[in-house]
Amino acid sequence: MSVTGRLIESIAPEGGMKSQLRTLTGLISVIAVISPFIGDGFRLDIESFSIDSEIESESLELSEQVDDTILSLAAETFEEYFEDKLNKNGIKARIRAEAAFDENGEIVLEKLTVFSDSKSEQDVIERLLGEDTEGGGIGIVFSQEVESQ
Repeated sequence: MSVTGRLIESIAPEGGMKSQLRTLTGLISVIAVISPFIGDGFRLDIESFSIDSEIESESLELSEQVDDTILSLAAETFEEYFEDKLNKNGIKARIRAEAAFDENGEIVLEKLTVFSDSKSEQDVIERLLGEDTEGGGIGIVFSQEVESQ
């Protein structure tokens, strides 16, 4: 390309035409250099990269981890709240809560498991817990095996 440019420059007449010829030769050189990148010779197909599926997979995994963490913290909060409520009423019991997301993406209490040695307090416990869970379709399960912390 350089040789061709020099040859054209050497046979071109002197004067104003020579500067225009240089400009034209330079333009042709630039086009020759970039044409493989913009023509049919070079294609960049973004869809051929698998990075999208990797990012989507990692994003989904991270989203699931965040959801699990949020539900775990919500369950702990429910447990603390109901244990405090029972303790204020003189009932010693451990609570295990299960939380989930509803169809609107809100956190809801799904199930409470009460670990208590006293079967006689079951009605009182149901009444106290039922004050805050009424109408929610929440299962309250009693277990006489006290869960270890």
